[in-house]
Amino acid sequence: MSDMTIPSSTSSAFSQVSQKGGSAATSMLNMNAFLTMFTTQLKYQDPTNPMQSYELAAQLAQFSSVEKLTGIEKSMTEMQSYLSALHNAQMIQAVGKEITGASNIIQVTGDQITRSGFQLGVGASEAVARIHTQTGDVVRTIAMGELAAGRHKLEWDGKNDAGQKVAPGLYAFEILALGSDGSALDVDTSVSGTAYAFRMVEGVPFLVLDGENGLLIPTSSVKQVNNPSA
Repeated sequence: MSDMTIPSSTSSAFSQVSQKGGSAATSMLNMNAFLTMFTTQLKYQDPTNPMQSYELAAQLAQFSSVEKLTGIEKSMTEMQSYLSALHNAQMIQAVGKEITGASNIIQVTGDQITRSGFQLGVGASEAVARIHTQTGDVVRTIAMGELAAGRHKLEWDGKNDAGQKVAPGLYAFEILALGSDGSALDVDTSVSGTAYAFRMVEGVPFLVLDGENGLLIPTSSVKQVNNPSA
């Protein structure tokens, strides 16, 4: 079952800037230290046994390699930051639209239940849905019988097997489907909702579905974005 723990705090921007600045300063210090060590080595070498040219070339080549690798690392970091900012900007534009994301987590809030569904690559001779609590206890089992290949909605009324409403919170669902030969089928689960907000949680971007305190889904799990139905 997927991990349903949602992070609750964010890292400060000041801390991130300080860490980047410290890294750059350390790289410069290492380069200066190398040059100081190298020139000191030349100055105090034994004149009766001077450093050979190939040894000089090897040390200079080593320094050059380290310098180039430092530059590549800096460029990769800058590229990653740019791509992250671009991705986040795209997700901000998704606010107010209908979102479908790969997930098996459902949130129950009062009478509102996250819309959920699943995709079958081939038809199933038998399918069963099971709803779990965060601790893994099964609260509801729904027999769905034979299903054709394609997308299906999970019809759950928010009640347990005793017909009582479950407590508000997060739940997980799984689909157990068997093929005509009795083998287990692969099932892709998903949830849907209207993106209410874009939110960063501990540096990870999320979309909030169906209200301020709605279900958080990572933007990396978004599979489809549609304009809201008229």
